[in-house]
Amino acid sequence: MLRLLNDFTFDGITEDSLYLDEVLASPPFYEQGLVKYVYHGQSHDAYNPLDYLSNSENVFKIEGYERFSAKLFVECHNLAKHFCHKGPVTCHVFKSPQGAKSFPAHTDPADVVLYMVRGQKEFRHDGGVLTLHEGEILFIPAGTTHRAINTEASVMLSFGLERFLVEQL
Repeated sequence: MLRLLNDFTFDGITEDSLYLDEVLASPPFYEQGLVKYVYHGQSHDAYNPLDYLSNSENVFKIEGYERFSAKLFVECHNLAKHFCHKGPVTCHVFKSPQGAKSFPAHTDPADVVLYMVRGQKEFRHDGGVLTLHEGEILFIPAGTTHRAINTEASVMLSFGLERFLVEQL
């Protein structure tokens, strides 16, 4: 079941500290296949900043953000410690325009922690609807069916408490 986390905080993470405009204008992030956009419920590679500009009405996902800064790397470590997690923790950034279509209802193979940096989203799940507001943190257990609805323009971090690949064989 989805639940808000009140016993964990992210200190000093703001939209400005993520440098999204600079990242989305930077060719190396595209060249490494880290920038994606959601179209018709599926993830597609964005190949350059022009792809970003021409698809700006869609949700954008930047993968591997834990490698972007020491601050986010430390926050991944802090989450692992908080959950007694013994595997990698990844961080993806979602930048969503109001009303943009996101992924359809789905499950994730790992526990997910979401942090709403700016704006808000609704999360529909088997237990109803939960609205995640700016500054709030949401825990989604692995295997929980959910869907995000972009009720406002938003920037959100998604932390995956991943399992090692050998454990998934």
